[in-house]
Amino acid sequence: MIAIDRSGAQSPKAIMAGHIEALMKPYQGGGVAVLLANLGTGTASGRFTLSQFGITTARGSGYNVWTGKTNTFSGIAVTMGSGQTMLFILKAA
Repeated sequence: MIAIDRSGAQSPKAIMAGHIEALMKPYQGGGVAVLLANLGTGTASGRFTLSQFGITTARGSGYNVWTGKTNTFSGIAVTMGSGQTMLFILKAA
């Protein structure tokens, strides 16, 4: 998380899916860093396509900074509690 913060790049783009906001910025190791945040007052769900994050392949890989796990997927669907955040490094698979 510190490396993402200290990269010097600002988050140039934000998109919304319901009450879930996605803030994106280039990741210095390749790909894009994505912070998902539930801005609502209750549990909220959001769905994002890879193309919304600038990934042009059919599948992407995502490293979850909070859990340390990597997964491969064709899109992102999340359900998050109020105030909850998730932080990913996304790359084309």
